Amino acid sequence: MITKQIEKQVTVLADGQLQVLEITKIMEDGKEIAATNHRKVIAPGDDTSAETGNVKLVADAVHTVECKSAYVAKQAELNPVIAEK
Repeated sequence: MITKQIEKQVTVLADGQLQVLEITKIMEDGKEIAATNHRKVIAPGDDTSAETGNVKLVADAVHTVECKSAYVAKQAELNPVIAEK
């Protein structure tokens, strides 16, 4: 029997960004026969309404108003051209 197993790992960076690693494993009779990795970054202020499970819980806990404000301020400092738009 072939089954699909998805694992998600969330790493929180100092600036509040979340690095999400999604590992999809194809299993046959309890043995892994294939796997793929997908990575994405969720910045403070990004829409997380479509996230599920621990990713949503971590985002809700970490992305406070203070975290979002600090992230936006730091990005404006690092990218002044973008901040002017």
